Amino acid sequence: MLGPTLEDSAVLYVGGLLRTLLRTLPAAIGPVLGQIVAAVVNRLHVAKVPLLRSTLCLVFACMAHIDARGLLACLEVSD
Repeated sequence: MLGPTLEDSAVLYVGGLLRTLLRTLPAAIGPVLGQIVAAVVNRLHVAKVPLLRSTLCLVFACMAHIDARGLLACLEVSD
């Protein structure tokens, strides 16, 4: 759903969907949080539509609100 080859308009509402899932099913999202973070970061890198960028940034805000340490652990760069 967040593939970098998709048009911005095709994934415009994925940010809202992810925020809803994070709020309602945080325990179920936990095991795949790293994959979600990677997908959102990759999509932010290629996104051109400002609305898409803002909704994806809100996903990070939601993650930070729910589990800031978990989010930071996912964002850590490992050598």
